[in-house]
Amino acid sequence: MKRAFDRRKLESCWLVEDNPEVASARPGLLEQLGYRCVGCWTPRRALKEIERTALMLVFSDIVMPGRLDGLGLARIIKQKRPSLPILLATGLQRGRAERGGGFSSAEALSDALR
Repeated sequence: MKRAFDRRKLESCWLVEDNPEVASARPGLLEQLGYRCVGCWTPRRALKEIERTALMLVFSDIVMPGRLDGLGLARIIKQKRPSLPILLATGLQRGRAERGGGFSSAEALSDALR
């Protein structure tokens, strides 16, 4: 049985995703988990907004075009707001994501963010 949420009580979440199709699907999934999606921004836009927005979670794609990917975004956010949870995800195959994200395991990714 699906649990119904009062939208006014949902926690705010940023969604950082470069693929419009994926970005349009994820807000519904996040709402089911109790989050309200604030925006689907690029990593650079998310960094500009980080000081102004009250939020409880950042959900970001790992592999994105440009100089700043999801892992780089997570590192910068951890410096500015160390207690803010960050969930990183990718739809790419494991080997391709590892090459693009610069990590070889969950432990290595965790260490990179510390």
